[in-house]
Amino acid sequence: MGDARQHDRCGSAPSAQLKLTAAQKGAALVVFGILGHLLMIRAFATAPASDIAPYGYAGLLFAIIFGLTLYDESPDLITLLGAFVIVGVGLYVWSRERLTQAQKTHG
Repeated sequence: MGDARQHDRCGSAPSAQLKLTAAQKGAALVVFGILGHLLMIRAFATAPASDIAPYGYAGLLFAIIFGLTLYDESPDLITLLGAFVIVGVGLYVWSRERLTQAQKTHG
């Protein structure tokens, strides 16, 4: 039998989960939330909204990541399907708008 501290067969070190207090989790969410809003304001000030809109869906991805890492919760199937539909339709509308703009530009 091997030592409990021994590395796994792939040679990687054992992982350690980040342990944060509720106050630290809340502070991290506030800081990243403010930073995200400030960056989106800057983006909308410098580029057309139609170019930036698809990046707004990154919020879904970050919500899933924060849920997994900070609260040890994972989205259920209905949530994932809903997110897929929302992102899919948004990207479809964005691509159609880009195609329409390209057709107007090139005649």
